[in-house]
Order: sequence, then structure tokens, then C-alpha cells
Amino acid sequence: MKLWIVYGKKHENTIVTKSMLECAQKFEIDCNIYYFEYFSYKIENNEQKLFYKSKEITTFPDLAFMRWYNNTLCSFLEKVGTKFVNSKKGLFSTLDKLESHFVASKLGLKQPKTLYGQLSFDEIKNELDLPFVMKDRFGSKGSNVFLINDKTEFEKIKNQNQQIDYIYQEYIEKSKGKDLRIYFVGDKIAGAIYRISVTDDFRSNISLGATSELALNIPQQIKDSAIKLANYLDLHFCSIDFLVSDDEFLFCETNSNAGYRAFFDYGINFQDMIMDYIKKNY
Repeated sequence: MKLWIVYGKKHENTIVTKSMLECAQKFEIDCNIYYFEYFSYKIENNEQKLFYKSKEITTFPDLAFMRWYNNTLCSFLEKVGTKFVNSKKGLFSTLDKLESHFVASKLGLKQPKTLYGQLSFDEIKNELDLPFVMKDRFGSKGSNVFLINDKTEFEKIKNQNQQIDYIYQEYIEKSKGKDLRIYFVGDKIAGAIYRISVTDDFRSNISLGATSELALNIPQQIKDSAIKLANYLDLHFCSIDFLVSDDEFLFCETNSNAGYRAFFDYGINFQDMIMDYIKKNY
């Protein structure tokens, strides 16, 4: 079996990609790391061709593990018969937060009230009260996620970021600076952490400096909901986040490219789990 793992160029020659390649070698998997920005395409005489750093590729992988979102590359590989560890459907459903909420709603998961569209401040405030959360529909790592307290703040952010497509959600104050992230490998929960902000930030992203602690006693109902969602989207490696309000857990988002470095502090090696699953199942 030949495996491609595709990252964005910002990960080039980092410990993340180097350690992933070493792990694949440890499990005797024929693996190559690629960065989607170096791919190019040509259509000539009705034949579609793929190039990497200007060199034509003629041998394609049996399996692709996309650690970045690129529909063009996914579509090309799909046409030549490559299988995906995370389905294309699941990959792009996690990129689109609004789509994730549509799916969660279809499956009956509790979630914050969510609005989308060309809505005025007053229309949003009347539905969600103040403050409310305003977030990039396609964002990640907590970027372009804002807590809106008044109309002036809302209009300033909208004017400064006119290219961003926003969704709006009710603010769950009891979950301020804390959420539950559940990780999957295969069709099973492989671990879970509470992400906890160490500042007054209402966001709890590790990339923004939050800390973590192992979540050991997750209610079975939440486990079942997370498993149902991951299975529906055909995601074999992903995380699902829940806001925490007293004893209630509210769906927040899915992430097919979730980082797992926080688990290294607890002696849990997700790279080994991932490669072991690929070795046994593909």
C-alpha cells in the first residue's frame, strides 16, 4: 500500500511532518509527505495530469490522508481511484462550520442557537441577546472568533473583515474558556481532553495558549452522540468539540485536522494509533 499524507506548506520540514513520516516507517508503511501548494494541473488532449514541483506524477497513492483542505487535489485523486482515510464528504463538512451544525441538528445533537445570513445587528441581538459569538464559517484555531457586546464592536469587525463569511451563535457563558474535545481513531474514541483558557479569553484553543487536562468521565450520551456524528461523516481521524454548561454538553464543531500535541504530555501517542489503524485496515 502506498500512502500520501498531504499538509499545507506551513508544516514543511517541521517536527510534525518529520515525526509522522518516521512513524509510518516504523509501521512499514510506504509513505510520502506532500504539501498541496506545490501541486499543479494540466489538461491536454482531454487527459488530466498532475505535477508536483513541476515534475509530472504518474504513480498515485492507494490511500490519501489529507491534513489540509484542498478540493482540487481531492477531486483529482478521487478520479484516479485513490481512497481517503477521512472521506471527502467528512473533510469538507468539518471545514464548513455551518454544514457541521446542519448535520449535528439532523442527528439530534444539542447545540447553541445558530444564525446565518445577511443579518443586521438588531436582528441578531433580538434572537441571541448580548453578548453573542461571531465566528468565521471556515476558520480554525480560534482565529476570527469574536464575542460581540455592542453594535459599534459588531460593525467595526464586519468592516475590517468584509471578506469573511460569518455565522452567529448564542454565547454559553458557563462554558467561557472551557470545552471538551473528543478524539477519534478509527470508529472508536481514542481520548478526550478539557481545553481550558488560562486568561480571560472566552476561547479555549491550545494554539492560543490554553492548557488541557484529561477528560476521564465523559457521559455515555455524549460519547454516543460524538460516535454517531463521526460515523455519519465517515471520519476516521477527527475531533469533536462540545461546550460545557453545568452538566450539559452542547455541540460546537468538528475538526478532521485536529492537532493532538496536548496528548503527548499524558504519554499518549496518536501518531502510533493512526499508523497502526492504517496498517490494519488498509
